[in-house]
Amino acid sequence: MVESLNLLHSNTEANFYKYSLSQNEFAWNKPGWEASLGLRYNLMNKIIAGANLNAMGDRKALVTTEDINSVGFTSKTVDLPSYFTLNLSAEYRYTKVLSFWLKLNNISFNHYYEWAF
Repeated sequence: MVESLNLLHSNTEANFYKYSLSQNEFAWNKPGWEASLGLRYNLMNKIIAGANLNAMGDRKALVTTEDINSVGFTSKTVDLPSYFTLNLSAEYRYTKVLSFWLKLNNISFNHYYEWAF
């Protein structure tokens, strides 16, 4: 049985979108692009470490609020900016059934909204 001792894996992904709509002006909360870049290191199936960088393009959101002065609701368009996040993870496999892990998401401390408000 041959077992690899050290493995470095990389993962890249990019998606570009072009929406054609018949009833709405925009594809609400949908980005024009999104991308991901990840690295993962496996040391003899005992220690696994990873880093991941995610990015999402700007979006438009439709926000509906209740209007106090009149009966009904009002809507407005809000621009949600693009953002980047950096994530780290680590895992220690003590046995095949017992492991310890740590995940740190958005360690770049970017303020972003997945959805409007």
